[in-house]
Amino acid sequence: MIIFQEETWVPRSLDETFSFFNTPKNLSKLMPPFMKFTLITPEPIVMKEGAVFDYKIKLFGMPMRWQSYILNYNPPHQFVDIQLKGPHDYWHHEHSFFEQNGGTMITDRVSYQMPLGFIGSLADKLVGSKINQKLFKHRESFIRDHFQDK
Repeated sequence: MIIFQEETWVPRSLDETFSFFNTPKNLSKLMPPFMKFTLITPEPIVMKEGAVFDYKIKLFGMPMRWQSYILNYNPPHQFVDIQLKGPHDYWHHEHSFFEQNGGTMITDRVSYQMPLGFIGSLADKLVGSKINQKLFKHRESFIRDHFQDK
């Protein structure tokens, strides 16, 4: 099991910050352009426990479908999504939000397992972990820019 965690502080209230992440169509803003993310679940999309979201991404030019399920939903503090269909054998993404120093600390904790056993683990070390680093670097950059003091 691979565990990846990132924290980003923003100068915004807990409610304002959670509201942005509570809107599924904003997910496309958090994804790097090279992934060509497309949300395919039709509107209206409601975030709640048990909700299912379908989307497409591209990796190395290959289209992939991904389906996420909202396992836990505790606004405005946390939600957890898991992958039902997609490129991983297992994907568990915990999004947490805490008031801190007059703003909000956003914590993303991802636990995942690649398919194909040893070959999948090797592929993750060579390529997959780098893709995740790029994804979360883009995500952090977008979040910081989006929530800057205006």
